Amino acid sequence: MRVAFAITRRLWQEGKKAVTGSHGKILELLWDFSGRVRKRSMAEEQSVQFGPYRLDPANARLWQGTQPLRLTPKAFQVLCFLAARPGQLVSKDELFQVVWAETIISEATLTSAIQEIRKALQDNGPGAAVCGDCT
Repeated sequence: MRVAFAITRRLWQEGKKAVTGSHGKILELLWDFSGRVRKRSMAEEQSVQFGPYRLDPANARLWQGTQPLRLTPKAFQVLCFLAARPGQLVSKDELFQVVWAETIISEATLTSAIQEIRKALQDNGPGAAVCGDCT
């Protein structure tokens, strides 16, 4: 992915003045798109603090204080997606599309990932408000 951005940037720098017409428009759109993708991924890689927990997407780690907590990669992706949207309603379909984009899975797979997250966060049910505010 970085190579594609580097190529796009280089083409843009070399051809910005010389290229006109539809090819120039395509390069312009590619450059605009690559900037948006980079901005989004950088924002998603920032640490998120909630309660005694810290989610570190850049290093694929969940911490409770100084102790790392174990999550499978898919459960970690689910937690990152949810933590990036505090207070928002997230549908199962959204999670399926983002976390399991190219895979057909059952709802049991998502349920298992959620159970794994709740276990790691020691969230014992509806009365436990571990995942309240994310900052």
